[in-house]
Amino acid sequence: MALTWEKHPVDGTFATEIRRGICACGCGQPTEISTRNRRDRGVIKGEPLRYVAGHNAKPSERFCGTCKITKPIQEFSRRKKGSYRVRCDDCRQRNEGRRVGVPRRAKGSALVRNEQGHKECRVCLEWKPESEYQRWSLALDGLCLQCRSCRSDMDRLSKYGVSKEHFQSLLEQQDFACAICANPLEGQKICIDHDHSCCPGKRCCGKCVRGLLCDDCNHGLGFFRDSVDRMRCAIKYLENPV
Repeated sequence: MALTWEKHPVDGTFATEIRRGICACGCGQPTEISTRNRRDRGVIKGEPLRYVAGHNAKPSERFCGTCKITKPIQEFSRRKKGSYRVRCDDCRQRNEGRRVGVPRRAKGSALVRNEQGHKECRVCLEWKPESEYQRWSLALDGLCLQCRSCRSDMDRLSKYGVSKEHFQSLLEQQDFACAICANPLEGQKICIDHDHSCCPGKRCCGKCVRGLLCDDCNHGLGFFRDSVDRMRCAIKYLENPV
């Protein structure tokens, strides 16, 4: 029986290590050898199982295989057999071009146009001219299912690991104004600010999001590299110029 320590193949982002061959619940009982592969649960044929039968509690988090972000289990819908899906609801909505839970439309609906020749966006459900849609060669009409605005919003929220509900709650907490200058964000480009010491790359885990800023304030923080000392020196300089 293998007793080496290793990262779990699916839940590696949890930063928790498991002991192969020993139940992960902490009871210390040995586990059986898997007779088949279950990639959605990280089970590999011929390898020891993580839990003894009946010892695995309902998970509180799950790793999305599309956006590569660990999210609460409530953001994953279940299949007909009861198991959780590999992709979160946000990624399913983005990839399928529809709201999760809404029945899929007929294939020919992509060609439907109203009297003005406009196409209906699958996300905001608004009729917009074809110029508001990006090209997509796989579609029946050669256009994306979502309008440019909705697609941009979905890409941005997915990039920063923020759900629509969290984004809306931040807007309400800030009274729909920039968190720094307090100017209204309506009609402006809304920037999602996060702690770069936690996530220095282009993507964000979602837990280090600090607030919503206007474009000018967001660029200002970027130029100062989030340095409080530099900002204090700049304030001192502006108050007492040379």
